[in-house]
Amino acid sequence: MEGKTPEITVKQARKLMASIDATNLVGLRDRAIIGILIYTAARVGAVAGLRQRNFYDLGDQHCLRFTEKGGKSREIPNRPDI
Repeated sequence: MEGKTPEITVKQARKLMASIDATNLVGLRDRAIIGILIYTAARVGAVAGLRQRNFYDLGDQHCLRFTEKGGKSREIPNRPDI
């Protein structure tokens, strides 16, 4: 499977999320980053480049705007639980 990152299973994702201590700010940050990576399948560089302005509200829907490899922009609606 050269050149392609294997998908994480639902079971692996839940185990990973449960392993993060969310009782402090660092844990909350890490949980948010991992959750975004799992939900969006965005590249690490795109998630690392996210800033507060990349999270926006469209009335009844919240969205993320990523700048992907090559400078392409991508918008993804958020699930309410993220």
